[in-house]
Amino acid sequence: LINVCNVTPGGVVVFFSSFNYCEEVMRAWGRGGGPHGSNVGNDGVLERLKRTKDVYVEPRSATDVERVLAMYATSIEKGKCPEVRLSGAVIFAVVGGKLAEGINFGDDMGRLVVMVGLPYPNPQDPELRERMSFMDRQAAEAVPPRPSPSKDYYVNLCMKAVNQCVGRAIRHINDYAAILLLDSRYVEQTAVSSRLSNWIGKSLRRSRNFGECQGSLVRFFKSIPSP
Repeated sequence: LINVCNVTPGGVVVFFSSFNYCEEVMRAWGRGGGPHGSNVGNDGVLERLKRTKDVYVEPRSATDVERVLAMYATSIEKGKCPEVRLSGAVIFAVVGGKLAEGINFGDDMGRLVVMVGLPYPNPQDPELRERMSFMDRQAAEAVPPRPSPSKDYYVNLCMKAVNQCVGRAIRHINDYAAILLLDSRYVEQTAVSSRLSNWIGKSLRRSRNFGECQGSLVRFFKSIPSP
């Protein structure tokens, strides 16, 4: 993430599967961050990120999201000035959170979207378990019995969330962004790759290692004509 932020202009949006996981990562990368998603500090990965971009974290409280988003946008605008040391901002967001559902990260607000893992819903959720059990019963009682759709339904929930998150970027015909899907299952499992939005799936490529991925990212941003 430090390396890709070094070569990405403007804003970087990183999606985690849950608030708990996001907070766990923030602790591992250097405990910090004031209340309501303010800039994160202290030594470690977050401190190194701050040398390139301002760092923000989506707050749990929906009432604080607009304020944090405004700070994120301000950092990106400041990053366009040649005399400013930082090149924009990175914001850590959560699948199913406010930033994943309707916020526009077009243009410089989202030049790179990073999806960490596959955000499968909690299989122990009582409502989800009951819904899937009902599907299984309906399929078993059909004449003739049908294959249960519950597994497909479970994957569909996950991939709907993925498509919703990455769809926050590239909002018009002249917009551009890179998308990093950080999980080998995006290319190894057809059930996953086939459910990506067509505009993503047709451009999907697998990097054998991080160096190959970083090189592709550098070439992509260099290929964009200057305004």
